Amino acid sequence: AIAPWRKAADRLQRQWTRSGDRITHLLKDPGLNARYYGKCVPDPERPPHTYRQLRLLQFSAYLDQWNGKYPLEEKRIKYLGASLLKKYTKKGHTTPEHPFFEACDNVLDAQSLMERQMEQYLRYLKIRLLEQGRAALDRKKQRSNILFFDDLLLHVHSALRGPQGAALVRAVRHQYQAALVDEFQDTDPVQYEIFQRLFGRPPMMLFMIGDPKQAIYSFRGADLFSYLNAADTA
Repeated sequence: AIAPWRKAADRLQRQWTRSGDRITHLLKDPGLNARYYGKCVPDPERPPHTYRQLRLLQFSAYLDQWNGKYPLEEKRIKYLGASLLKKYTKKGHTTPEHPFFEACDNVLDAQSLMERQMEQYLRYLKIRLLEQGRAALDRKKQRSNILFFDDLLLHVHSALRGPQGAALVRAVRHQYQAALVDEFQDTDPVQYEIFQRLFGRPPMMLFMIGDPKQAIYSFRGADLFSYLNAADTA
């Protein structure tokens, strides 16, 4: 959406450069709502200017200094768009018309679309960064022959999901008929899935002992919702 925004911004800037005085004159129409465009009466603090004239000077100053590049400040431009001009025209009055007003709506729509796409793209880049960082860390630990406590869990979890998962389940069940897990309120989804795959079905027995009021290890990855899910499905 970057190219359409640039095209819309260039059109807006050319319209303003070519017709700024005409546009300003149209916006002096007393049929426009004074709340959004300023009253057409003198401002006692800045005579002889009216409130409307002062508001229009702000619009003009911003558009004169805008270089046509991102960002275009929506709060300064949206009331110049054709849609809001029509909305805030008093009954019995005719809404001012000019290609510039349509251009304001177009560039703001294009900017909104572009910003949404950029947010999605940034999220995509963050996910890629995390994935590549995790893979690089795994390779580095493997080269150094290092395992952390989380790695022990993740390797078991991965093995249970892999092609030899069924064989691993049979081997563990051959050695143990039951599992008793204390402090279960401090479990997480990975641990819960391991327990369920190994001992969660008859004839195996899985005992889960825990008190959700004693859950204090969220900073280490404990997930109370895993406990609540286990309690609901036990």
